[in-house]
Amino acid sequence: MATRYTITSGGNSLLDVTPASAEYTSANLDSSLSMSDVYIEFFDTQGNPATPAAGTVEVYGLPTGNTWIAAVGSPVNAKDVTRPVAKYTPPMLDGLTVQVRVRFVGITGAARASVVIYKR
Repeated sequence: MATRYTITSGGNSLLDVTPASAEYTSANLDSSLSMSDVYIEFFDTQGNPATPAAGTVEVYGLPTGNTWIAAVGSPVNAKDVTRPVAKYTPPMLDGLTVQVRVRFVGITGAARASVVIYKR
């Protein structure tokens, strides 16, 4: 059965992406499921959906220990995370993944993001 995880920071599911680069790591994930799809949405300072004008989102998976592996489809061009219909293919991690890390680099035109991991 699939499991959904949301990356949070300080208990908040809206992650600040305004620094030149911001990085967030998920809680531990169920290691019995082998595929992970990573979905991204952007928002303005009021929490309304937004489409960034520039930047990238790097997505990594941690299979064991300390070595992160880039997801297939990473990095994502932030301006392709459009609304109401996105133009990006969600990054995918195939195989053992016990944590997911996202790094927002040079995001302009959005203040916050939501990242959801769908582990199947």
